[in-house]
Amino acid sequence: MTGAAKTFSVLDRIVTYQSQMPTTMAKIAAVLIDDPKAPLTLSITELAERAGTSAATVTRFCRLIGYAGFSELRVGIAEDVGRGGSNAAWIADIGRSFGPDDPPDGIRNTLLDTHVRSLQRTSALLDIQAAMRVAAAIVRSRHLDVYGVGGSALTALEIEARLYRIGVNVHTWAEVHNGLASAAILDRDCVAIGISNTGRTDETIQMLKR
Repeated sequence: MTGAAKTFSVLDRIVTYQSQMPTTMAKIAAVLIDDPKAPLTLSITELAERAGTSAATVTRFCRLIGYAGFSELRVGIAEDVGRGGSNAAWIADIGRSFGPDDPPDGIRNTLLDTHVRSLQRTSALLDIQAAMRVAAAIVRSRHLDVYGVGGSALTALEIEARLYRIGVNVHTWAEVHNGLASAAILDRDCVAIGISNTGRTDETIQMLKR
């Protein structure tokens, strides 16, 4: 098991890598989000059957989120449950919707905790050297395209605003046909960035491929 897996809960790992998962692994993620304790009572074969996939895929899923295999995943979940407190709060709260009678301070604390955990996961898994290479490529580029559709378009616009203020020649494309037209005239001196919460947005992938 990796160091990051020891630091963060099983849910942290699932949420972090969910956007990178192929469909078969995403089904396993969905099962665990719906029933976090499932691996404690199911065998690897039973979990695979519930997710509509294979035991081999479950093993690959475990490795993707930082565990050597199904046994190690079970241990990780058991440790999360045993620790209690904020480290295991996801066992009860994951997937929970806010109701009209929920106290405002409870909603505030839940949202704050969610954002803090998200920042911690991002910080722990950020490849600093890769980030530096990306920054250097942006600085050297004569033009930067940022692609994002739907909700991701808002993030793309935020990137555009921040980079434009420091002198980067950047343009955001939220409509695929205009984005494809811009992508077609980029060259090796340009950089393109795609924003997608799932990592599988067809329009964004099309623009990046072009």
